[in-house]
Amino acid sequence: LMKLAAFLMLTGLLISSVTQGQQLSTKELISLWSASDTSQTTKAEYSYADLKYHSDPKVFTQRLFELYTFLSRHHNDRLLIRTWIYEVLGKYELKIPYSPSDKQHLQKALKMAGLMGDDQLLSELFSLYPRLTNGRDNSYYAMRAVEMQQNIGIEHFPLFYLRLLNFSISMYHAAEYKAAIIYGREAFALMADKTGPEVIQRKVMTLDYIGASFKH
Repeated sequence: LMKLAAFLMLTGLLISSVTQGQQLSTKELISLWSASDTSQTTKAEYSYADLKYHSDPKVFTQRLFELYTFLSRHHNDRLLIRTWIYEVLGKYELKIPYSPSDKQHLQKALKMAGLMGDDQLLSELFSLYPRLTNGRDNSYYAMRAVEMQQNIGIEHFPLFYLRLLNFSISMYHAAEYKAAIIYGREAFALMADKTGPEVIQRKVMTLDYIGASFKH
């Protein structure tokens, strides 16, 4: 199963490598990220998908320059948080090492979203922050993301199954195998009607962790 997952991951990388550079303009990103209602995550995920499947180092650098230039003239906490998220995700996709400021930005973003009273944005940050931690607190952030998004309504989170999968994996590594099975099954059920190499890869990964948890 792990060999199949590796093959599917390679296939996805090959597909993405032949696509053109990022297609959304800075103006379009700002428009998408201006949403503050329950549609905000779906709109944001659309912009992150463009970054994921059409990543280009030069375009990414240009977008960040334009975004930070705009923010220097038009202060907007929501847009600043989204720009920090975009930067972290872009570095991940382009294999650019994170800097200490990236973690500091997300820590500040968590406080800012809390003060804004925006639980939806806060839940997105909870799901992203573990990428920049040493792993000891990952289960806490994964759990908070799951809880908050369930309270808001999972229909507003296109990738909620990833939150469940991440929490299942965290529970496995914490030796909480029963919880790993429960959340893994929920993640797999939400992926049932989804297709594509990347989803298949995640289904295989989910089954791997469920199976390993049963073994333990």
